[in-house]
Amino acid sequence: MKLLKTNNFKLLFIMVLMSFSILFYRIIRYESFGFMFLVWNLFLAGVPYIISEYLVQRNNQNIFLFFAILVIWLVFLPNCPYILTDIIHLGMVGPAPHWYDTFLILSFALTGLMFGLVSLQNVYETFLQKFSIKISKLLVIFICFLSGFGVYLGRYLRWNSWDVLNNPRGLGHDIAHRVVYPMDHPRTYFVTLSIGMILTILFLFMNVNSPSSRPSKTHKIS
Repeated sequence: MKLLKTNNFKLLFIMVLMSFSILFYRIIRYESFGFMFLVWNLFLAGVPYIISEYLVQRNNQNIFLFFAILVIWLVFLPNCPYILTDIIHLGMVGPAPHWYDTFLILSFALTGLMFGLVSLQNVYETFLQKFSIKISKLLVIFICFLSGFGVYLGRYLRWNSWDVLNNPRGLGHDIAHRVVYPMDHPRTYFVTLSIGMILTILFLFMNVNSPSSRPSKTHKIS
């Protein structure tokens, strides 16, 4: 398990380095800083990964502290798949050719997505220490769709993770309106279901025949 964690870190580091290299070349070659926002977005995508690593290391801590940290992780998790939606900026930030900017955005998006998947896997492993495999998977799948909803809130309503504290009333109003009047917001549910399904399929694919999916001898909630 420790070797697997080390390999994940190395691969993520290589992906980050690759993304930064592509962006750096664009800055030098085309004298444009137009896509620097990708660096910030990728930083935000790395936050839930760091939090999840902490959860794995401190899995035996106080249960209330565990769930408090889990909530913070959940608030930041949508930043991982969010970079996928940065493809809308293609062609809007010159002067590099479209094919180069496409590869640039996809490299950052894939890296952010991998941060999210590794993060989900870490949290799944902490769930396995507390719940049955079935409940653990259902919790992660539910989280995947919550993340899809978070991507919608960020991309189309321009809410940020820290707005949970900065403007909870406004955020809560927008969320409640889409829950109470779902037919008025078809895009909300299209984005939520699309991103949620992508994350769910990738998560389940990662856990096909995974050793972490085998039942342990410790008592768990079923």
